[in-house]
Amino acid sequence: MALVTQKSIARRFGVTPQYVNKLVTQGHIEKHGRQVDERQAVRAMKAAGRVEISAKAQAKKAAAKKPAKNAATKAAKPKEAKPPKAQSATGTQAHWKAKELEFKAKNQQLEYEKNAGMWLPVAGVRDAEQKKNANIKEKFRQLPRALAQRLARLTVPAEVEQVLRDEIDLVFAQLAADPLGMAEAISAAPQPAEFHDPHLVPPPAPQVQGMEAAL
Repeated sequence: MALVTQKSIARRFGVTPQYVNKLVTQGHIEKHGRQVDERQAVRAMKAAGRVEISAKAQAKKAAAKKPAKNAATKAAKPKEAKPPKAQSATGTQAHWKAKELEFKAKNQQLEYEKNAGMWLPVAGVRDAEQKKNANIKEKFRQLPRALAQRLARLTVPAEVEQVLRDEIDLVFAQLAADPLGMAEAISAAPQPAEFHDPHLVPPPAPQVQGMEAAL
């Protein structure tokens, strides 16, 4: 009894190894380990209507499949990325020159916007915000003292509410017109005293003569 592999029987009759394994499973071919009985396999193949292929035809068929396999492997193989070309010295210099010009243009634009009043310094904005908040606080802290006596004379809640609303609206109007309280600061600043020079004597009054003096 000669034993052969299922693959060799499949190649011999031009079928797949799975087909041979199917005949083994169905009991048409007896399996011995990983091999099968050659004579029994040949009889089963011929009984199934399979024609035996000559060795020459098998070799030709195997040769025809080999290039196709290599072509498929070549197509499936990913292309290696080529390393980027090194920039020339001239290209690098032109690149940094363009970057320098772009940087200068942005600086000039920022300088123009700053001079045009489109930008404010951070310190100045922070200082103005602090002054505005202090002015709002001071305005509302002055309301109790300014309204205490006036509200004490009122007995109707609606009148008290109206007075408070009017005073609050007035405060908001003042804050809208002068949020930093600069007008009050200028008015509260001490005025310079008038300058008197003791050495300067005012000119004498003009003398009236004639009929004007008699009148």
